[in-house]
Amino acid sequence: MSVIGMPSVAAHADVSDCADSSYANSSGYEIFEPDRRFLPPPMRASGWDCAVRLASREFDERVDAEGGYVTSIQFALLYVDMTYEDLVDFYRAWEASGYADGDEINIVSDDTGSQSVALGADDLAALDPQPGYVNARFSNGAGAPGPSTVGSNIYEFAWADGVDFQNSSGLTGRPSLFANVILTEPFVDGTDLDDPSVLSGLPTIYLPSGVQWTFIGAGSLMLMLVVGWPSTLLNSVVGSRYQAIVRWVTTRFRRKPVDAAEPAASTAPPGASPAGTIRRSRLPGWLMWPGFALAALLGAFVDPDFGLNLMSLRLVVTLFLSFVLFNLLAWTIVRRVAVRLQPDADPYLRFRLGSLVLVLLAVLVARLLGLEPGVIFGLVAGIAYSVSLQAAKSAVVTIVGSAIGLGFALVAWIGYSLLAPLEVDNFAYVFLVEFLAGVTVKGVSTLPLSLLPLGNLDGAKLFGWKKVAWGASYVVGLAAFMIVLLTIPKAWGEIPGDFLKWLILFGGYAIVAIVVWAVNARMLKKKPLPPEAQQGDQPDAITID
Repeated sequence: MSVIGMPSVAAHADVSDCADSSYANSSGYEIFEPDRRFLPPPMRASGWDCAVRLASREFDERVDAEGGYVTSIQFALLYVDMTYEDLVDFYRAWEASGYADGDEINIVSDDTGSQSVALGADDLAALDPQPGYVNARFSNGAGAPGPSTVGSNIYEFAWADGVDFQNSSGLTGRPSLFANVILTEPFVDGTDLDDPSVLSGLPTIYLPSGVQWTFIGAGSLMLMLVVGWPSTLLNSVVGSRYQAIVRWVTTRFRRKPVDAAEPAASTAPPGASPAGTIRRSRLPGWLMWPGFALAALLGAFVDPDFGLNLMSLRLVVTLFLSFVLFNLLAWTIVRRVAVRLQPDADPYLRFRLGSLVLVLLAVLVARLLGLEPGVIFGLVAGIAYSVSLQAAKSAVVTIVGSAIGLGFALVAWIGYSLLAPLEVDNFAYVFLVEFLAGVTVKGVSTLPLSLLPLGNLDGAKLFGWKKVAWGASYVVGLAAFMIVLLTIPKAWGEIPGDFLKWLILFGGYAIVAIVVWAVNARMLKKKPLPPEAQQGDQPDAITID
């Protein structure tokens, strides 16, 4: 419910990049956060850095009898460090959505002078030499959704390399795009069955530069270190308090004997039989299907426009099917690996109710950080065993499962990248593109959570086996996450907003873990726990996932 009440947040990179712009330092303008509904759909996931408007002109949202704004709404978005390749992709997004017809670029300038042209994204990409200034001015194209939007609203884009040419942003030495938006009527809400959701904002495959690869490697290593040690401290608290918490819960919710003849409850550790084997889950197998549906419903809240509409229904179905594929197919392969490693393990698929908390956590993080397309935890089902796997074999299963999930994500990303640029507007196309996007997002955003060395998560098994193996796996998972879902800087000395947000989040997690450990250590010093034999087995002895 807290997700439902959160405001719509648009996707932007780093407001601090606008600090040196002429508009940020002008008393007549102010930097503000535009509501998503005022942003043209092709710009909603385009990574702008800041928005500016006249400080004396508040938005007048009144609509006249003909459906247009009584007074036009005007503002500008500033994109700092936008390369020429980024500019081409930017125009492609306008053409793919139908808001541009492919001939809107009207001025290009290079060292030979300025030319009046009528170009589209592909024409721009083919220019040689590349111009240092590109300008476009147009209104809604013929393919824009809605019957009354053609020719309405005005968009003017001025890109400059920041060296030989400048735009009105006032930035020098950095390529930038100044995007001026004048709205004369509201956008169609975009919630029909064939309207794209936030999943369509997933970037297509790109090849990072040498500097970007260095940043990805160093950033992944740094975040891994920030997570590793604090997680071991927090895990020690979980281990020391686990049995006490279980005993507290069971004593309050255990069913009372109906008469004196009924035998007393077993004192064996929860989940274990008298022989020491692990008891199969009492939950029925069919529970995973409503579980997948609930996980899809929670995951759909990553879209700020989620509500009672056909687009949201399609999004839930899309996520449901991607959850099914991601879990059933991946764990079928993992199950075969587990059987070959340890034939007596008797693995079976079990829905993990606790993973719904991780789904909700991922959606909350995505909405709070303003990430688009967002973060969706994908592994809501797991493999359970009738006996405990040996540490080395359990670690191999964990590595195989993570690798398969990452492989699914990469294959889906390739398929998405091939289909997303096509100018097709129908339900089947949108459904397929967003299904591939959903699998991609699930695959890469699952790894930083599932590989945490905490509790019964897969990362705890790997960490307990070999810390070097866990570290390498976590670095790979974080690198994939950064490449697909984060804005990677293009030069040294630049920390993008997405990465800074994740750094703060990981740092906050580390601080909380250390504080919880310190408080627990102080409590244990004052009142030590009973000997381990009196508490029963510790969590690692009854792990079933």
